[in-house]
Amino acid sequence: MQLVYTVRRGPDGLGMDAKDRVVVGLVAGGQAARDGLMRVGDRVLAVNGVPAHDGTRLGTLIPKEGPFDLTVQREMSAVEEQLQ
Repeated sequence: MQLVYTVRRGPDGLGMDAKDRVVVGLVAGGQAARDGLMRVGDRVLAVNGVPAHDGTRLGTLIPKEGPFDLTVQREMSAVEEQLQ
C-alpha cells in the first residue's frame, strides 16, 4: 500500500537509516521511532512530492529544516491484509 506521512526532525535528526530508498533501521528513542509512523521496510517513493529514483540519495531530497511529506510503499502484514 502507498502511504504519505509528515516527518519532522528531532534534536538529533530523523533517527532512521535507509539504503537504496528502503528504511533499514530506526534509532531507538529517535524521532522516527517516537513518531511511530515509519517502519523498517518502507520504500521511499517521494519527498515533498519529488520522486526518489533508484540511486537517489535521500539526503539530497530531504529539507534541512521543518517538516516534510514522505510518500512510501509499505508491504502489508498478513493481519493487515485480513483487516481490509
